[in-house]
Amino acid sequence: MNKSLYVIISVVFILALYIGYGFMPATINHQAISQTGEPSSSANTLKVKYDDVMLALFSFKTDKQWQIQLPESPANKPIFVPLTELKQADNVHLAIGHYQDEFELGSVTLDYSKITPINLGNPEHEMLFVAPFVVANQGSGNFWYLGLFRLNNQTADIRHIDSLLLGDRIKLNTIDIIDPLNVSQLKLSYWQHGEQQAMAQAPNQLVEQNIAVSLTGLTQITH
Repeated sequence: MNKSLYVIISVVFILALYIGYGFMPATINHQAISQTGEPSSSANTLKVKYDDVMLALFSFKTDKQWQIQLPESPANKPIFVPLTELKQADNVHLAIGHYQDEFELGSVTLDYSKITPINLGNPEHEMLFVAPFVVANQGSGNFWYLGLFRLNNQTADIRHIDSLLLGDRIKLNTIDIIDPLNVSQLKLSYWQHGEQQAMAQAPNQLVEQNIAVSLTGLTQITH
């Protein structure tokens, strides 16, 4: 046999053995390995940062935020302020968010210790509730509102349904359901400033206000 032909046949035979029995070294896919040497399945895993407010208040592990719609923002261009901080001051439990509207800076502070569930709608899928919050900006006012919200138990979405103005720099005492058999009415108790009082003083006039609650909004009940 020709020596050159023999060498060629021998090389082809050895290559066939390597390929047939898996002895050829594997091709390295550098794109499948992270900089830390972890497999691609770990390198491509997204680390979700849960929203601290939703986790602390409702035990939802979600990145969705609780957003307050500024009551005075225009209907065609509403401003939503996410609550991003939790604080406690003078035994008041607060969730706080900040916003900027063009040149105006402001904040929304919600007293989550006064969240009051309303047994309307479908409790298996959603929770209707009210909570008081205050809007403050670069002006001198601190305007308190009662907000109506709907929490979807399946998706962890909170929808801000309505807001009712309570007053400027009031001090809220209680939010109560008047009759357990009639959950569509609430009774609020708060202090407001008297006519002769300076706004820098603590409010000294006690106000009790009844409020009607529906699936779509809040209405003051006048006697």
